[in-house]
Amino acid sequence: MKKITMLRIASINLMLLSLISCGKSIAKDVAINKAIERVELDSLMVIDFDYRDQEIIEEDNNWHVSFPYKSSTNMRGGEPHVLVDIKTGEIIKVMYTR
Repeated sequence: MKKITMLRIASINLMLLSLISCGKSIAKDVAINKAIERVELDSLMVIDFDYRDQEIIEEDNNWHVSFPYKSSTNMRGGEPHVLVDIKTGEIIKVMYTR
């Protein structure tokens, strides 16, 4: 799993470099993937994204990525929220609701 994650990180970083050089913002799917990777790295427990939706909105020149539960039957743990810089793809902040 670590090998796959590292390959995914490398490919995302290459996409980011090409977008930054063009002066464009990163795509929503790139922001979602970066948010998932950060939550996986930061989490003390395993978060099963199969039971979660992915929501992304533009907020103050950042992508606000959240992962709410699809239904209340599988609710365990907090809901991750990640702010990703819309231009650089840098993770600005990671928050969890209870």
